[in-house]
Amino acid sequence: MHFDFNAWGGLYSDTASDKCVPAAVLDLAGAPRYVAPLVLEGGSVHVDGEGTLLTTEECLLAPNRNPGLNRMQIEDHLQQYLGVKVCTQPAADASQGGAPSPPVCLP
Repeated sequence: MHFDFNAWGGLYSDTASDKCVPAAVLDLAGAPRYVAPLVLEGGSVHVDGEGTLLTTEECLLAPNRNPGLNRMQIEDHLQQYLGVKVCTQPAADASQGGAPSPPVCLP
């Protein structure tokens, strides 16, 4: 699965090389590439390996990550592309600039 990367909501500007990594890794592995229409960066979700995904509103709903998509649309995309039940925590700490700071992790 290939999600878009925008350097933690545009924190850094030169991401061209970073954006090439998923395709290069999948090519080396000989694996198919499925492109999802979401910005989803490392640390923005937690999964339990049993079909549950935990995320935060301040990460995936931040206007600098997935503009034009509402919570339901984002959750629908995650369910469709990853086959998971999505649990979205309400926004808690805007000081993180939209980066997740999940107080809860799945065991």
